[in-house]
Amino acid sequence: MGKPVIRMSESGKCARALSAKLLGYEPTPAPTWLETSANEGIWHEMRIKAELVEQGYSPEQYQDEYVLDFPSFHLVGHIDGIVTEDGEWSAYASNKPMPLSKLLEIKSMSQFEFDRWMRGNFKEFPQYASQITCYMEATGLAECLYIVKNRNNGYEDRRVLTEKPMYMTKIIGHLTDVTNHILGNQLVPKDFDPQSLECRRCEYKHLCIPEPIVPEPVLIKFCPICGLRLCPICEGKRND
Repeated sequence: MGKPVIRMSESGKCARALSAKLLGYEPTPAPTWLETSANEGIWHEMRIKAELVEQGYSPEQYQDEYVLDFPSFHLVGHIDGIVTEDGEWSAYASNKPMPLSKLLEIKSMSQFEFDRWMRGNFKEFPQYASQITCYMEATGLAECLYIVKNRNNGYEDRRVLTEKPMYMTKIIGHLTDVTNHILGNQLVPKDFDPQSLECRRCEYKHLCIPEPIVPEPVLIKFCPICGLRLCPICEGKRND
């Protein structure tokens, strides 16, 4: 059995859900709106890349694949691209100015999700933090042009990340734990939180939701003469 292959975009996924996917458990069918949303995301990404060219950027390496190899798993990812901006140069190397390249990452969101992003950034989207950390690690780039677009009104939040938003060691530890369970053919223990948006949206939540407790039936007796209900505890008559 070869090492599991994990997508960088799923490196921050819930450990139990990721182990379920790798073990081949059947997920809940995705809602139809999810595919529509993904197609809209591709459209917005291409529009933004075209706008970057108009603004003096030079995007390249669209969807190039990068692989990080670890003892118990492979991490595979496809980046949105790498950009250089006209007139932006790094320190001289070999007496030649080198263009300053940045990793490019583009997200587009609904109003609800965009409000979450503006309110909490990567704290609200830890999976995005894990994903971009893996991309920066794989490409060796120190900076990332991170663009988040509001699909409702077209507003873009652009920022340059100058450091990874998450420690790579944390990601490696998380995924090593998952793969250790996989090797034992076991799911990672559940940690279901009914208040968590991630848990409520998870395609494997059926593996975590506790079984409903069915109460034992209570035998209710009625007096054969007056018809009043008899208390099952003391056998006394009740008027309610």
